[in-house]
Amino acid sequence: MRSRPSSAAFTGRWRRWGRTGSTFLFLHEPAPALANAADDLIAALERARSAGAIRAIGVSAAAATLAAFATRFGKAIDVLQAPEQHWEPALVPDITFGALSGGPQRFGGPAGPADAVAPRLRRALARRPEGAVLVSTTRQDHLAGLAAIAEWIHS
Repeated sequence: MRSRPSSAAFTGRWRRWGRTGSTFLFLHEPAPALANAADDLIAALERARSAGAIRAIGVSAAAATLAAFATRFGKAIDVLQAPEQHWEPALVPDITFGALSGGPQRFGGPAGPADAVAPRLRRALARRPEGAVLVSTTRQDHLAGLAAIAEWIHS
């Protein structure tokens, strides 16, 4: 990473990919110490957001790292994402993942236990009714079942 990232670095990369911008730009699993040294990076992301190249800045990490970024950068961070099992009510994330599998999932990795999926999703949605829970599946019937659970909770 350059010492002074620029919004041009983001827009140049998107142009090469045939894109004009991004809805979310997430820092995924940044080192906790980065929160103390990320002023230039966050400033570049804020410039990119102001220019319309991105709509929201997010951080996806465990609770301690999220807390460090939220404390240091406050409103500059639009979206917080955390593992479902690793957040506390003092800092509620906007998005969680790993609720169904009990942890991060990788493509081709084992699925969570079938009998645990519904209770885990219900618990995650009940814990944060205004938040989002990321799920992944390659099967339409599984997706329909998850949607039915979510609809039942919000009815």
